Amino acid sequence: MNSFNHQKNLQDFHIGLIPDFRLKPPAYDGIGVFSRSLISALNTITSEFSFSVFINEQDRSFLPELDDNFKVIMGKPCSVKLTYDVAWYFFVLPFLARKYQIDLLHIFSGNRRLSLFPFSRTVVSIHDIYYYKRQGYGAPRHLLFRYVLAPLLKLHPHIHAVSKSTSHELETTFQISPEKIRLVENAYDDRHFRVINNAEIKKEMRKKYSLEKDFMLYVSVLDYPRKNHVTLIRAYSHLKKIVSQVPDLVLVGEAFWQPENIHKEIRKNRLQKHVKILGFIPDNDLVILYNTAKLFVHPSNWEGFGLPILEAMACGLPVVCSDIPAFREIAGDAPVYFDQKDPLSIARNIKMLCENGRLYAESQLNGLERAKRFTWQRTAKRMVKVYRDILTRVGGNSSGLT
Repeated sequence: MNSFNHQKNLQDFHIGLIPDFRLKPPAYDGIGVFSRSLISALNTITSEFSFSVFINEQDRSFLPELDDNFKVIMGKPCSVKLTYDVAWYFFVLPFLARKYQIDLLHIFSGNRRLSLFPFSRTVVSIHDIYYYKRQGYGAPRHLLFRYVLAPLLKLHPHIHAVSKSTSHELETTFQISPEKIRLVENAYDDRHFRVINNAEIKKEMRKKYSLEKDFMLYVSVLDYPRKNHVTLIRAYSHLKKIVSQVPDLVLVGEAFWQPENIHKEIRKNRLQKHVKILGFIPDNDLVILYNTAKLFVHPSNWEGFGLPILEAMACGLPVVCSDIPAFREIAGDAPVYFDQKDPLSIARNIKMLCENGRLYAESQLNGLERAKRFTWQRTAKRMVKVYRDILTRVGGNSSGLT
C-alpha cells in the first residue's frame, strides 16, 4: 500500500473512483447519473490529484473523454449477480487499490456496496438508506444489508451524504456521529436541462410518443411500492371524477421491481387510454418532455435527494410532490406538496395547481430560481475539498498539504 509522506504534495496523491452503472444506460437511476456527472465535473474542474476510475469494459462508454490525470482501469465485473458483485467489492477491490497505489478510495454507491479497503482511506457516498431499512427487494438483500453492510458502514470515518435528509437518517438509524458525515448535495446537468421554447420541437416530440392531449409527467423507474405509482394511479382515477378535463398521466422509466402491480392498477381503474408508460427515454427527448408537460408529479414514498424534481424545475415545469424531508430540502417552497399516502390529497393538490394560475406561475418561477443552486461543478468542487480534508487528516498536517 502506498505510505503517506508528510512532504507529499496534494497533486501527488492518487484517488480511486468506483462509479456504479448498475442500470444501463446510467440515466436509468440516480447513482448512474451521479457517477457519470461527478466524474465529468471532476475532469473539468481539477488537476489537483491523479485519479483512477475502476470500471468494466461494458460501461466505459458512459464516461467522457478524460484528461491526463485520469486513468481508466478495467477491473470491475460485468455480472450483476449479488454474490459475485459483493465479493468483488470486499476482496478484489482492496487488492486492486493496493496494486495501483491508491491513497484514497471513493465508492460512489455506499448505499449498495462497501469494501474492506482500510476505512481510514475510504469515503463512501450514501444516497439514501432504503436498502438498509426496508425488505423491499427480497430477503437475501435485506439480510446482507442489515447484518453485513450496516455494521461495516458504522466503521467508516468518512461518509458522504447527498442531502441533509440522508445525513439525518444516518445519524438516527445507525447512530453515526455527525463528525463522520460530509454533506455534498447532488445536482443536475444545467447545460442540458433548461427552458426550451421551440414549439416545433415540442410538436414533434408529442408526435413521436403519441401524446396528443396535455399531460402530467412522472419520471422514475417502475419500482413497487417505493416509487408509489399505484397510489398516484388511484389519485388520478379520483381526479377524473372531480375534474371535467384532466391531462393524461405519462410515466417515464424502466421497469425495475414488481412493475406488474402498476400495470394491474391501471387496468383495474380502466385507465389504459389515459395513463401511458413510455419506458426509458433518453435525455435528449426527456428535456423536451419536461418542457412540454403541463406539470410534474413525484409521489415517491422514500427518497434521499430528488434529481427528477430538479430537472423539471430547471425546465420551468411546475411541481407537485410528496411532503417528505428530502423534497422539502431540495425544492424549498417551489412545489405544491401532498400527503403521498393519501390519493385524495394527491388529487386535490394536482387540481389546485392546474386551476390556480397565480400558484402555477409562482411554482414555475420559484423552481427555476431554486434549481440554479445545484450544479455539478459546485458539487465537484465541494467533493475535492472532502478529498483534500481527508488526505490532510489521514496523512498528517504537513506543510505540503494545503
